[in-house]
Amino acid sequence: MQSTVDSKWYVMTAGHCGPQGREFWAYQPSNASFHLIGQVHNAIDPGTSDDDMAIITINNVRGWDPKPWVYVKNGAGQGVPGSTENQMYPITGTSGNAVDSRVCMSGGVTGTSCGKVLGVNFGGVIGGKALASYCRHGGDSGAAVFDGNKAKGIHSGTASDATCGSALYQGIVEAAAKLHVRVVTA
Repeated sequence: MQSTVDSKWYVMTAGHCGPQGREFWAYQPSNASFHLIGQVHNAIDPGTSDDDMAIITINNVRGWDPKPWVYVKNGAGQGVPGSTENQMYPITGTSGNAVDSRVCMSGGVTGTSCGKVLGVNFGGVIGGKALASYCRHGGDSGAAVFDGNKAKGIHSGTASDATCGSALYQGIVEAAAKLHVRVVTA
């Protein structure tokens, strides 16, 4: 993500992952160490809003080297085709969400899972979250939701205790607009 105000670089995540000022670290397997990504610059939390979105400042853009792609693993599909591994799945734009369309989520715990959009404007909030059938687990919050090389959203949580069939995600178009960033594309 890049700011539409001052061109600074950010990582997008779910707003409930941390308040403004919280530090985020990334594990670097090549040298078995942790590196500071940055602090939450802006967050809209579902505790105070129907939205769930945040951006984290990238303190070391050169060391982080942001790219317009998602790491996709082989994954099952829930009523739709699954995914095939692609470590550099290009994102070429953003897209809204339509009921019965396919979406995939690439999370830190689940890996990649695909499903159908079951509903939009979840909870009666226009432009809010979408409900999807992909599988998810705790710890996947903030994961990329995508399909057809388009960014679709940010994984937010679940509408029930079911592992599959009740995933919620925040739409990317609304999140980018509210946080004054744009999705960097290939």
